Formats: sequence, C-alpha cells, structure tokens
Amino acid sequence: PSGPPATKGEMIKIGEEGNVPAYVSSTESETSSKGIVVFGDVWGLSDRLKSICDTFANAGYHVVLPDFHRGDTKATNPDLKAWLPKYPYNIVAKDIDASFHYLITEKSVKPSAIGAIGFCWGVWAITKASSTGVPFKC
Repeated sequence: PSGPPATKGEMIKIGEEGNVPAYVSSTESETSSKGIVVFGDVWGLSDRLKSICDTFANAGYHVVLPDFHRGDTKATNPDLKAWLPKYPYNIVAKDIDASFHYLITEKSVKPSAIGAIGFCWGVWAITKASSTGVPFKC
C-alpha cells in the first residue's frame, strides 16, 4: 500500500513545564523496564521515525522521540548554518532530561536501561550528550 506507515504511538507533551512535544510508543509488556530515546534528524518527526519507534516498542521497549526543534525543520530553513544555532545543546540537554524523566516516572524504566539511537543531527546530539555524562546504556 502507498502512503505513510500507520503508527501506534501518540504525541504528548513532556517536561516539567509540559513544553516538549514528543512521540511516545510503548511495549504492551507490563514487565518491561527498558527504554530508548530516539534522536531525530533535521527533517522533524516524520512517519518513518515514528514507525521506527513503534518497531522498538513492539520489541519490548518504551520509546520517546522528542521534538528537539519544536516543529521547525530544515524544509523551511534552507540555510542550515543559520538555523541550527537556534537549538543549542543547553536546550537539547533539557529535552533529554525530560525524556529520561518521562521514561523513569511514567513508564517505570530503570535509569540504567535507557539507550539511544540517532539519525543525522541526532547522532551529534547523542555524542554531545554522552560526552557530558548522560548515562545512555550501550
């Protein structure tokens, strides 16, 4: 069939102030304590990324895909060098904290069982986060 893949998760707001839009998808297992933070690319929360989250959820994980760029994408910002500085790491770090908090408090994920996967820009964000001590499980 043509068209975007069907997704099973939902868009919610996470973070202390409820200001971080995120796609979340969870395993149906009531005993899973594993989580993944998915770091998207500069093209936003595409159905492809949501489908990847759902695949991990179907494999037994609780998954969160934060919208680090708040709906803003490269598609409407052709000058990447001018656009990316609008999202410095200190803002990204708060969204990572919100993702950890959501997984730990809402899904009972063990802090030591949170992994990460990134695409394009997301790989940079994971690398930067790891260099500052964010304890992603390998």
